[in-house]
Amino acid sequence: MSTEVFLAGMAAVLLAAILIHAMTRLPKDDTDDDSAHVRNSVSPQGARRK
Repeated sequence: MSTEVFLAGMAAVLLAAILIHAMTRLPKDDTDDDSAHVRNSVSPQGARRK
């Protein structure tokens, strides 16, 4: 039974780490993508960067 509890705890920690990583990462990526799209559509400088 101790191995089952250990595996369940590891799975919970892994899921929590993935969720925290996704929550802290997504807003930054969304704003970066939006600003990159705006830069590409407005000025050719952004298109040259990509």
